[in-house]
This record gives sequence, structure tokens and C-alpha cells, in this order.
Amino acid sequence: MIQNQEFIQEFIDEARTHLEKVEALLIKKEKLVDDSEAINEIFRAVHSIKGTAGFFGLKKIVSLAHAMENIFAEVRNGKIKLNVASVDVILSSNDQLKNMIEDVLNSEDVDISEDLQKLGNILMGSQTGESGDKEDVIFVAGNDKRGFVLKGCNKELLADGIKHGHRIYELRLRLNKDLLSYTEGPVQLFNRIQSVGMVIDTITDHSEINSFDDVIEAVVEGSKDVYLGIFVTTVLDMDMFSDAIGVSKDNIFEYIIDRTKESDNHFEIREKEQLNGSKGEESKEEMTNEVMDNQDKALKQVKQLKVEDNIRVNVTVLNDLLNMASEMVLGRNQLLRTLEEYRKSIPGLSAILQNIDRLTSGMQEKIMQTRMQPIANIFNKFPRIIRDLAKSLGKEIDLELEGTEVELDKSVLEALTDPLTHLVRNSADHGLEDPDAREKSNKSRIGLIKLNAYQEGGYVNIEVIDNGAGIDCVKIVEKAVDKGIITKEAADRMSEQEIFKLIFKPGFSTAEKVSDVSGRGVGMDVVRTNIEKLGGSIEIFSRKGTGTTIRLMLPLTLAIIQTLIVGVEGHKFALPQANLKEIVRIKAKDKNRHIEYLHDAEVIRLRGKLLPIVHLADMLGIKRTYIDEVSGEKRYDRRRNFSDTRLENQDLDDASDRRGNGDEVTRVLVLQVGHRSFGLAVDYIYSSEETLVKQLPVYFKNCDCYSGVTIMGDGKTAMILDVEGLIRISNLKFADDTEEKDIGNKGVNEYNAEVQNILLFKCSGTETFAIDLSMVSRVEEVRSKDIERIGNREYIKFRGDSMRVIRPEDFLPVSKDTYSSDVKQVLIPKYVKRPIGIIVEKIIDNVNAKIALNTENIKVNGILGSTIFEDRIILILNLYEILQLADPEHYSVNAYISQEAKTILLVEDTPFFMKMEKEYLEMAGYEVIQAANGRIAMELLENNKVDVVVSDIQMPEMDGFELVKKIREDKRLTDLPVIAVTSMSGEDAKTKAYESGFNYYELKLDRDRLLEAVHKALNKKDILLV
Repeated sequence: MIQNQEFIQEFIDEARTHLEKVEALLIKKEKLVDDSEAINEIFRAVHSIKGTAGFFGLKKIVSLAHAMENIFAEVRNGKIKLNVASVDVILSSNDQLKNMIEDVLNSEDVDISEDLQKLGNILMGSQTGESGDKEDVIFVAGNDKRGFVLKGCNKELLADGIKHGHRIYELRLRLNKDLLSYTEGPVQLFNRIQSVGMVIDTITDHSEINSFDDVIEAVVEGSKDVYLGIFVTTVLDMDMFSDAIGVSKDNIFEYIIDRTKESDNHFEIREKEQLNGSKGEESKEEMTNEVMDNQDKALKQVKQLKVEDNIRVNVTVLNDLLNMASEMVLGRNQLLRTLEEYRKSIPGLSAILQNIDRLTSGMQEKIMQTRMQPIANIFNKFPRIIRDLAKSLGKEIDLELEGTEVELDKSVLEALTDPLTHLVRNSADHGLEDPDAREKSNKSRIGLIKLNAYQEGGYVNIEVIDNGAGIDCVKIVEKAVDKGIITKEAADRMSEQEIFKLIFKPGFSTAEKVSDVSGRGVGMDVVRTNIEKLGGSIEIFSRKGTGTTIRLMLPLTLAIIQTLIVGVEGHKFALPQANLKEIVRIKAKDKNRHIEYLHDAEVIRLRGKLLPIVHLADMLGIKRTYIDEVSGEKRYDRRRNFSDTRLENQDLDDASDRRGNGDEVTRVLVLQVGHRSFGLAVDYIYSSEETLVKQLPVYFKNCDCYSGVTIMGDGKTAMILDVEGLIRISNLKFADDTEEKDIGNKGVNEYNAEVQNILLFKCSGTETFAIDLSMVSRVEEVRSKDIERIGNREYIKFRGDSMRVIRPEDFLPVSKDTYSSDVKQVLIPKYVKRPIGIIVEKIIDNVNAKIALNTENIKVNGILGSTIFEDRIILILNLYEILQLADPEHYSVNAYISQEAKTILLVEDTPFFMKMEKEYLEMAGYEVIQAANGRIAMELLENNKVDVVVSDIQMPEMDGFELVKKIREDKRLTDLPVIAVTSMSGEDAKTKAYESGFNYYELKLDRDRLLEAVHKALNKKDILLV
């Protein structure tokens, strides 16, 4: 029967905290060998568990904690040095303590003999130095399962004495109660012992003596007592020995040698079963009770202090409170809706309703807070997991934790543990390479896994990041085709993100053999299913040779969410506001903002980006209707494009006879899931409500578009929309992660090229052109009447000034015809010193592409090269060359032409950018040497004289950061100017580049800035020396 059961739950909670601290500090200690403070903290934690367990009479927990405590005492005193094997043993014992704590009522039935034996073996090694002969070690095991080592005894002398009839006794005394109270004094007691036998060793409980003050307290004040064990060998039996020294048999215990545990340099002595065993037990219990009496007083004082600030509440009660608060929110909504029409007619009603609204929201928020827990509760488990994985996999792994203070609902946190553990195991097993393989790739032998959590709106993002080999798209595609998951033709059309999603197919794996730890793909479908059940989503970002990031997006809570109530065709739906970024209203007669079409898909231009749009009615299979203005009848809308308000053959400007009218408004909700954004068109927007989330009925379980159901303020039900599901069923494509068109020549490995965002367009002729979208600042729409001709040049008004515009067909040997439409598009380039526009007849599409650039077949000034797209030849426009053809006075490179022969090493892994930058440099008169990555660049630097290095940052095998580091470490190359040319923008990226050793930092495709940087570097001007 456990004593003092009213405090048992507090003991369990406190012990959990202590054991987690022990585990974390042990792993830390393993890396920080001389961290004495960590050992002190571990010692105090284990001592606290032992002391409090004694208060409850939990002898097995006391014994195991005591054995661990003895080891840490020896480590603290410098007698033992922990290694990997000993830490394994202690961690195993720590796990055993955890199990016993979790089932504390049955902890006395647990067999801890093996744990005590292993801990005892560590103590036996406390006398083993790094060199020299091994000393004798005698391990003592008592009936109470405690274990310690005798240090002052010679094994052969003791064994010889026992052989000739000597017995071994332990006198268990208390310094104050027994020794100082001895009738003739403590000195006389030792004289009596030595007259009838020999003292082998004396021991004390390390945990009871933290300083000399504890001894003074025991001797002078008597408020504290200290245990003393005196081991004696003598020929006298128990009765005669007791009489000879004047000590009660209740304090004397006999030991015998355990021959089964004997070896060359140590053996064990075990406590012999006593005839007066009951008295011995009483003596031990009496000593324990004394300690417990003191602990009882101290513990009760602590409880009295804690009670003022904290009370313990059963989780069931919290769940009930949350459910009641949720129902109260529902009732509040209904009350507000019912009494809304009486606000003005009943004096004071408005204030009362506002007060009820405020109090209900406040109460609900506070109750929600009681269920919020820091994600550290999960993250703190991973240092141990990573340590064990590194050991079993033969890898060296570091773990970084960020955002541990971020909080999630308890139910979300509990459901997250298994998926997150699976992802971490995958990263360790298949994400990180073996140390030797990492070294061959010029990486540190130690791999890194980083867990990062941060809040974004109503969601918490959790990232599992590794700096391993990355995901091999080619390998994934091959496996998927082999398994029949996709066809070869479908694979050729898939984007990188779509390829990554194959990992989540049931049973899919690229692992060559099954691993006990994990298999990237094995179980990943379960991970995604579990995350989606929580209302979350999962994304993968990977770069071959650099690493992988897996991002989980989870709602803060599953119970009550903020929603926007929207409607289509008389049906109301609740949309989670966590996904809502903004609302855009588009009037039919608005010429500046209207819905456009690309490849038969509807888009709007929003802050310089194209946003795809879908209509909620179309997603849900609801037939759209309209009111015929002539007959007043409701009719089915047969338009393919819902935004088309014109009748057939009607001009955009004619708003007099449209379906609807010129003031008709299309309401577009701009939604975001992770890095993907799209527009959702609805008929009506009603209100914002706090919504109680209820589970979907069984017959809706397979509907991707819904995540739950709720009851609105008017008492009617509304389905809660699943934004991730809407993306899936609409098959939306996104500019930054979706359809990378099959652009390039057959036989080229497209996965080795960098993805580019390109704009396809046509001029007046039959040819199709393309330009990298990063070189386009904006697109303006003009009419023929807006273009004015002055001399042989054309201009338009732009931002209150005149801007020259050119037509590419006027300067290129391509076909030329009259423009078929009055409306034209003007591309306004970036990275030019004087504004200029390029007139095109039609923008065809904006696509992500991996370009296989052919520069041999079509060699024309103003054209960089060609590629193949959907069986058509695409001409890649060389922006700077065509500008130079049109206006050589302002766009030539004369200012940067080198007067001396200088050699530039250009390091770039993407052929398109390599070609562009090489042309820029060669136009300025430089000789260019090319390298596809940092490793090749270092080889070229060994054998070539180079004046400046121009390098990309993100590259396979060796990236720009590693390249510049190696250049700075080489004494011959220390002063060599290195210019970063990258698509990574932002101050953080720039700062990191400078700190790594780059002298200049420029964006890709900005010709003038690149040539200016090279010019300065060669002339040693303004070079940033880091």
C-alpha cells in the first residue's frame, strides 16, 4: 500500500520532469565532457526522485534511483568517466524509472535486478584508470537492492579471512542517533570493533551530505541525521559480535561472497538472510521513516505554498469545459442573430448583447489556453531519439531545435507525435548520408537535422530540415513508373512538386532495402493522412545535394475556429479565416481589374502576379443560375467562364445589354495554403463567425472539399470548407510549384536544370518568344491610340512621363505582320537604366520550366537560343542585345569594356544562366572559363590564372558558400575577388554572402550591375574585405 496517496499525482508529474531533464542532460554531457554543472543537475534530479519516492514508500524506485545517484556522485568526484556504453546503461535505467513512474502502483512488482547489476558494473569500473593495473573492486548488494562499492578492501585478504572462518558484517548507524549517542563515545566504539575484528571500509549516503554544513547540522543541531555504514570482518558470530561492541543486532547485517559474480579483480558480497530478519527490516524501516518524517514536513510546506498558485484539474474536466464553451459560442451566435432586429427598438439591448459577446469570447479563449501546450513537449524527446538513431545507423548527427515555445492544442500535439517521429527517422535514415559519403561530397561528417516551429496566422508550421543528399527526382520517377503508379508519359509532364507527392502514395519507397528504422515513403501515406485528419497539410521542398525540408501546417486548435460565412446559389458555407488573405471585388465594367484567360484558365492580376481563380459552385457541382433581365426568370448559366458577363459578339466597353449589368460584382476570396495561393469566387459574403467544429457525418467522409460541419447563428447547418481539398479537386496549377512544362530537347536530363519562370508571348508574326520572368518588372495593357510616333520611334505615357516602346520584329530577322487586335501588351524590363517597353501582341502563358537551351541551330543577334515546347520552336529573347540593337547609345556595354585581357571564372550550374552571363562578360571583352559547380571551379583554379570569380550560390556537389570558403582558406587565392550572382534576394541572403567571404552580391540577369561589379573588382574599388 502506497503511503500518502493524496500527493501521488504530484510526485508522478515532478518525477516525469526530473527524468526528462536527466535524459536531456546526459545526452548533453556526452557532447560536453567536462560539463560539471550538468552532472550536478542530474545528481539533484535523481536525488529528488529518490527522496520523494521514499516519502511514498516506493522501495524499488528508491533503490534504482539510489544506484544511479551513486554513479553520479562518483562522476562528480572524478572517480568515474562516462563513456557511450555507460551512458547507454544509465539511459536504460532512466527508461526503467520512467516506466515505473508511469505505473507507480505496480512499481514494486518490477524486476530491477538487471538494472542494478549493470549500474553496479559501472561502479566496479570506478577504480579503473586509463592506464596501469586494475585495482580490487568489491560490489555490495543488499536485500533492499541497493548497490555500492567498497574501496578500502583487498580482495585476496578478505577472501583468505573468510576461508579461515571470518564473517562480514555491516553496522548501519546514524551519526546523531547511534554514533554520537553511544554510551562510551564514538572513539571507544571504533576501539571495540578493532579489538575483535578489522574495519574493511566505511560508507555514507552521498545524497545526504551536500556540504560540511550538513555534518555540522547533524552533530550540533540534531535537526538532520546522516547514515554511516561500517563494514567489519571478524570470527565472532552475530550474538557475540553484538555483545562485544555494544550495538543492537537490529543494526548489524551479515554478508556472504556471491561466487557466481566473481572474476579476476572483483567479486560481490550479498546480504545474508537474517534469522532476525524481521527486526532488521524494522531497523531499516525505522531509519527510512526518520528520513520520511523530515521529507513529510518539507513536502507539506511545499504543497501549502503551491496551492495558492496552482490547482490540478483532470483533463476530462477541461474537455467538458471546452465542449460547454463551444456550445456557449453556438448559443451566443444564435442569440445575436435572433435579437439583431430588436437592437434599436429595445433600449440597452445592444450594450447587453455586446457584453455577452465579449464575455463569451473571453471565456472561450481562456478555456482554450488551458489546453494549449508548448511543442517542446514533443521536441524534447528527439535528442534521445537522434542519439539512438545515430548509434544504430553508424552516422554522426546533430540536432537543432527552434520555436520550442510555440503552443498547440493538446489534442493536436498528441496526434502529432507519431507522424513527426516518423519524419525525423526518415531524415536520419535516408535523408542524411553516411559520414564517408558526406566527406566525399565536401560536407561535414556530422549531418544536421533541424526541427523548427513557428506560428503563422491560425496555423503552426513545423519544419523537419536536413542537410543531406536531397530527394532524387529521377529515382522517384523511375520507381513510380516501375510500380505502375504513373506512366512514362505522365512522368514527363510532372513538376518537381508533383514528383515529390508520389512519396505519399501507399507503399511507395525508393529504399533499396527495408530498414528497421524507416524507409522514405514507407508509411508516408499514413503521415499525410494523419496530418490531414488534423485539418493540416504537408509540403516537401528538396534540392539534390543540399537537403530536404518537410513542412507541416497544423491548425492551432480543432474545436473552435474563426470562419467567414459565404454563399453560392442559396447555400451557405463556412471558410476558415486562417486561409483567407484578402477579398477582391471585381466589377464587370472595371477595365483596370478584370478576369483574364491563360490556356482556358481564369486568372486575375494581383500585385504583379497571376492568381488562378475557381468558382465554389463549380467545385461543389452546384449548377449556377442567373436572372433573365427581360423575363425575370431564373435560368441555368451555361457559360464556361463564369466571369463572362457579355452576350455573344458584344464588346467589352458596351455595358448596356450585358447578362446582369455593368455594376455586377464578382467576389474573389484570395486563399493561401502554405506557399500556394488562389482565388475562390463566391456569390455572397455574409459575416464572420466563431464556429464550433463538429465531425463530418459518415456519408461525407470521402468528400475532399469539406473538413467538418457547424451550426450557424440562425440555427442552420453549414459545411466547413477544406481549402487543401479544394485545391486537389480543382487540379489547380501554381507558378512556383506546379506544372513545369516539357520544355527542352529529348535526351536532356531535365532534372539537372534549374527551374525557371518564363513568359511566353507572340509578336505580330508567327514566331513564339520567351523571356525569363525575373527580367520583367510589369506588364501594361495599351491600345493603339495610346501609342504615339515621334520620328521613327514610338512612345507611350508611363507614370506621368514618356517612355519609348519597341517592337522586337523590327530588329530581328523574323516574320512581321499587322497586329490583329487593338489591345496590346507592353513588357517593361527590370535591370535597365532607362525605362523602355517591349510591345507584344499576345501573352500566351506564364510557366515554370527546365530549359534545355540550344544555342547552335539559331544564331541571331537578339536571340539567346531556342528550345522546344509542345512541338513548337520557342525563341529565347536576349533582352540586352535587342535593346542594344534598338538604342545602342544608351544600352551598349562600352563603359565596361576591358582594356586588358582579363580572365573570369564563371561558376553556374544552369545552362540558361551560364549562357546569359557568359555573353554579358564576353561582350565586355573578358575571357570566360566555365564551371558547373564549386568542385570543378576549385580544380580549374589549380591550373588557371583567374582575375575574378563570378559564382552562383545554390549548386550541387559544392555550393557557392563552400566554394568561397575554400578560396579564402587557400593562401594563394585569399585576395581573389569573388562575386555572388544569385536569384536569392533579401538582406539576410546578402549578409550571409558577405559573411561567407563574397566581395560583391548581385542578382542574376542584371547585366549592368554584374559588369560594374567585375570592373570594380579588377580595379580594387570598394571591395568588401571580409
